[in-house]
Amino acid sequence: MSAESSATHYRVIILKHDSTALVALPAGAGWRLPGWTLTEARNWEDVSAVNASALQLLGLHVATLRAVALDWTDDRRDSYYLAESLDSSWQPPHGAAWLPIAEARDCTWTEPREGARIAAWLVEHASERRVPWYRPGWQQVVEEWVEGALTAAGLEPAGPVEQLRSWQRCSLYRAPTRDGAAYFKAVPGPWGHEPALTAYLARRFPRRTPEVIAADATRGYMLLAGFGGRPLSEVADLDAWVSAYAALGRMQVELVDRIDDLARLGVPFHTPAEILPRIGSMLGDDRRLRVGLPNGLDPRQVERLRAAEPGIAAACERLATGPIPLSLDHGDFWPGNIQWAGAGPLIFDWSDATLTHPFFSLVMAADEVDAALPHVAGPGRQVIDAYLREWTAYAPLGELRALFADAMLVAPLHQALMYRDRYLPALEFIDELDRMPVVYLRWLARQLERDA
Repeated sequence: MSAESSATHYRVIILKHDSTALVALPAGAGWRLPGWTLTEARNWEDVSAVNASALQLLGLHVATLRAVALDWTDDRRDSYYLAESLDSSWQPPHGAAWLPIAEARDCTWTEPREGARIAAWLVEHASERRVPWYRPGWQQVVEEWVEGALTAAGLEPAGPVEQLRSWQRCSLYRAPTRDGAAYFKAVPGPWGHEPALTAYLARRFPRRTPEVIAADATRGYMLLAGFGGRPLSEVADLDAWVSAYAALGRMQVELVDRIDDLARLGVPFHTPAEILPRIGSMLGDDRRLRVGLPNGLDPRQVERLRAAEPGIAAACERLATGPIPLSLDHGDFWPGNIQWAGAGPLIFDWSDATLTHPFFSLVMAADEVDAALPHVAGPGRQVIDAYLREWTAYAPLGELRALFADAMLVAPLHQALMYRDRYLPALEFIDELDRMPVVYLRWLARQLERDA
């Protein structure tokens, strides 16, 4: 969610195409990894800059497999990545070498932190939970599948695929065609419903969902047609925001009677009735609250959350028994996942979708709208009211506002529990997303403090 805001020092373990050796550059009496420093803001999972820098500095085409370690302190940020060479004919520059993997542990690394990271990587054993894109050879899989999908759709490639993102949540590539860019995305098991769900929504809401060129629900692959416009976060027009949030409400209302269809696509249920008995266990989970750990909740926030448990549980009970039916929760409905184009809002990235109380989709929405439209008086309330008016067939606006307030107490628990009980257990490298329960519960703690 957050971009790196200061200079980041990159170090990359680049594997030979057959995974037998890694690139080592001379450094005094020893070796060092290829590295560079970038100053622009960038999320760690956005790996296109790693690939571009390797090409610029070494003349080597690579695909980044994953971030091996993020050694970040208040004073310095060192990011270590694992990549593989895509060029079997490339030779290291003068003085550099393909260092055999078997020798990498015992040779001299002039930077101790690099040596420690290489040693840790060498003793790793890939578990059955390792996603395919963290393994060598993934680039070829993508190239072959995308080529077949484009050919079947009658589209002509206009260049090689370009890797954009690699983390356990997804692998993302851009595929240029003569008719514009297409985007390949692969998702693992916990988010595996996204291709089938996106295709379903594209058929039902073609003006509000990206066009799906091809999808393989079994493997979690999809190829989307590119879409123009701008992220909603860059649109300083209240009417656009009102339109986007109201559009989600209309979609959800229409999907109330399609819950069984969505469940058959693999979208998981996580209803208020299921959340209610687990609220206490979540608020008492020191490990997932990261109590006493970096980027964790502070003791005052933990105390405030635990004191609010009865009120949160009562709100959850009201949602479970209230007039609003279950529908499709987007799960990550923030302005970066809404594109504003000539035909209106386009909503994408449905990987976190669940079948639950639909108001959960707007967790943090008021704050995000207020921050994006500081020149408008009370934009968050106006946007939320526009969304709620789509639900007036079920309750009057005043009651909907009260239910929305209840939903904003429970939605952070919904998200935290999904991460704790569904997403994190499926990951090999939990630290990539370990902070996510805290992100939502910290927001809730701040709302409770503000409203006290």
